[in-house]
Amino acid sequence: MRRPVVTAALAAALAACTGEPMRDPGIAAFRENAVAIGDAAAAYHSGAATMADADACASARAAYDADVRPMVERAREMAVAMDAHMAEMGRAGHADMACAAQAMMDELDRHAGAACASQGDMAPNVAEVGAHAGAMSGWAEHERARCDELGAMMGGGGMGGMGGGMMDPGTTRSCPAAP
Repeated sequence: MRRPVVTAALAAALAACTGEPMRDPGIAAFRENAVAIGDAAAAYHSGAATMADADACASARAAYDADVRPMVERAREMAVAMDAHMAEMGRAGHADMACAAQAMMDELDRHAGAACASQGDMAPNVAEVGAHAGAMSGWAEHERARCDELGAMMGGGGMGGMGGGMMDPGTTRSCPAAP
């Protein structure tokens, strides 16, 4: 029967992210949400090349926004606890997940105003989708990396194979230093 194997694999994946998934499942949920945001941005970008006109562009943007905006709201809600967790672990300078979640919301709002502005030439619209997807993917990766850092500090080694609780500062975006 496959179901127990899948369940065991999922439990192992969660344990790798959080160290002890039952102790703080919020870290795993935060990471999963960040991955979903990045995946949605990538899918939106992939579909941009097939947008035939401004109406198709507007429809794709509206559908994407309807999917991603609740995820970004969830990240904003969860980020306060993640930042507190980071500070509790002695990494207050990396307690920037609320800032990153707000940056995603700001980018989503900016894109809503800039997307599909060209009525005749789709190239600028496709370029805007690409720029937006790159920004969203970058911030989502930042959030995922912070989760992995928390998981590593909790003894789980992180999902990305990071050990010791330290992450390469070059792999993340920059938020103002946390207080």
